[in-house]
Amino acid sequence: GQPDSARIEIIYVQNDEMVESKSLKEYLQSFSNSGEFHEDVTNRIANTLFDLLKPKYLRVFADFVPRGDLAIKPLVEKWGYWNGQGKDDIMIDIERLVTMWDVKSR
Repeated sequence: GQPDSARIEIIYVQNDEMVESKSLKEYLQSFSNSGEFHEDVTNRIANTLFDLLKPKYLRVFADFVPRGDLAIKPLVEKWGYWNGQGKDDIMIDIERLVTMWDVKSR
C-alpha cells in the first residue's frame, strides 16, 4: 500500500513534436499511486510518449526504489518515424549520443 517512487530517464529524438515539461511531470506523477507493476508503468509511459510524439527514437529508463530488497529497473527502447530521412546515418548519430549520455550519467 505504499506509494512507489522512481527516477525516470527519458531520451528522445524528436520529429515534429516535443513534450512540454510541466505536462510531462504531471503525467508522470499520476503513476505514483497506481499500484501497477513497475514494468507495466514503464511500458505505458514509453508507449504513450511514442504514440503522441512519433519520435525518431525514444528510450524510457525507470529506476524504482527497491521493494523487499529487489531493485526493478526496466528499460524500453523504440525506434520510430523517419519522414524519409537517411535512417542509417541518423541511427549512428543517435546511438553515439545515447552512449555518451550513458557514460556521463554513471
